[in-house]
Amino acid sequence: MCQCDVCFRYTNLGAPECRRMSVGFDGRVAIVTGGGTGIGASVVRMLAERGVRCVVNYASSRDDAEAVARAAGNGAI
Repeated sequence: MCQCDVCFRYTNLGAPECRRMSVGFDGRVAIVTGGGTGIGASVVRMLAERGVRCVVNYASSRDDAEAVARAAGNGAI
């Protein structure tokens, strides 16, 4: 039973499955700033797993950003 703030707010009891990630993302596009390293790279991977095509933005880590985009697949650039 999920007890996160989103699930609890909508059901007052929690939900058997987390509602935060049950939203349909297929066909969406996200621009992830700082997507080449750290938290941004994790966000790219998480979104790509859920069907989002990601644009990986970077300031100085081009090689890292390109590697994250290749690894994420799903048309990430």
